[in-house]
Amino acid sequence: MLEIGLEGLSGFAAGDALFVMGATERLPWVDGAMYLGADREVSALWTPTLFRPDQHPALVLRSVCEALKLAGPIAVIPSESLALPISRARVLDPTALRNWVSR
Repeated sequence: MLEIGLEGLSGFAAGDALFVMGATERLPWVDGAMYLGADREVSALWTPTLFRPDQHPALVLRSVCEALKLAGPIAVIPSESLALPISRARVLDPTALRNWVSR
């Protein structure tokens, strides 16, 4: 596993997905990774950087939160039919990260 400094990074795992959050310059580059960013109009809605919703982002956020009984901010990955509360993110623990990667 590539060793990276974890300072300033937080994240969480959800099934086979690993979410890592931090300042752009702190995030590691990983081939095949999907990068998310906060919507410019609705900062509580995080989506893949190359995705733009068909509806206004505020409507998307409200609809997803109501349907899944989640509170924002949330990460939404339409291609995976996945929506998760960003509040699950915690400071990354190197041992837990290694264990998750090697499972």
